[in-house]
Amino acid sequence: MAFLPGTSGNDTLTGADEADIILGEQGNDSIDGGAGDDFLSGGQGNDTITTGAGDDVVLGGPGDDSIGGMAGRDTILAGAGSDFIAWNDPTGDLVFGGGDNDTILGGDVAADTIRGSAGDDLIRAFATSPDAATAADLLQGNAGNDTVIGGDASDTIEGGAGDDFLIGNDGADAFVFRMSGEGADDDGSDDGTDGGTDGGTDGGTDDGTDGGTDGDIDGGTDGGTDGGTVIGTGVDLIADFDPSEDVVQLFGFAEDFNPLEALSGAAGGTLLDLGNGNSVLFVGRTVAEFGTEDFLLL
Repeated sequence: MAFLPGTSGNDTLTGADEADIILGEQGNDSIDGGAGDDFLSGGQGNDTITTGAGDDVVLGGPGDDSIGGMAGRDTILAGAGSDFIAWNDPTGDLVFGGGDNDTILGGDVAADTIRGSAGDDLIRAFATSPDAATAADLLQGNAGNDTVIGGDASDTIEGGAGDDFLIGNDGADAFVFRMSGEGADDDGSDDGTDGGTDGGTDGGTDDGTDGGTDGDIDGGTDGGTDGGTVIGTGVDLIADFDPSEDVVQLFGFAEDFNPLEALSGAAGGTLLDLGNGNSVLFVGRTVAEFGTEDFLLL
C-alpha cells in the first residue's frame, strides 16, 4: 500500500498498482490512482482525479473538480463546487454530486446510482442497446432545477425538489415524485430515513429536510395530498413519457388520490396536478392516452 500526501501547492500524485491512499490537500492537484482499490481525496482546490481498475473511493472536496476513469466499482463523493464527473465502464458505480451545479455523465454498461444534490445539476445516462438490459440506472436530481436524462435502459428517474426537466429515452422508465418525509435511501429503497450521503459537503437531500429549497408549500389538502408538501415545486417537465411502457411512481400520497382525476389538458401536453402548486407536464401527450396502469401509488 502506498501513502501519498500532497502539499499546499499544485501536486501531481500517481498511485501504484495496489491499494493506495492519496491525499491532495490544498492546491489544484492532479491525482491518478492507478490499479488497485484506492482512496483518493482531492482536498481543497480545483482537482483532476482519475481512478483506475480497482474499486475506488473518491472524495472530491471543495472546488470545481474533474473526476473520471472509474474502471472499477467506484464510490464518488464530489463535494462542494461545480464538479464534472464522467465515465464509461462495465461496472455499477455509486456517484453523489455536491452542493453546486454539477455535470454527471455515466450510467453506461452496468446499473449505476447517480444522485445530484443542491444546485442545478445535469445528470445523463448513456446506456445503449445491447447494454440496456443490464444498465437500469437510478438517477436522482435532488434539490435544484435539474436536467435528468436516462439512457436506453429501464431507468428510475427522480427530479427531486425544484423545477426539473426529465427525459427517459428508450426503455420502460419509472418517474418518481414524493411527498415530504418520503426520502430515498442510497439503494433507492424508501423508509423515510435518508440522511443525504454526499460526504458531508452539503445538506441537499430528497427527504423533505433540505432546508434550502425555494417554493416548498406546507399545509393544504388540494389534490388529495393529505396536507403534506410535494417534493418538486412548480412544474416538472417529462419530455418523452410513453404511456405504453413508462410509469409514474407516487410516494406518500393519500390512498384516495386519483392521478387520472388530476390530469388536465394544457399548452404543450397534459398536466398532472399533485396539489399545493406542484404539477408535472407530460410534453406532447393528451389526457386520453393515460390509464391506471401509468400510475403507481407507493
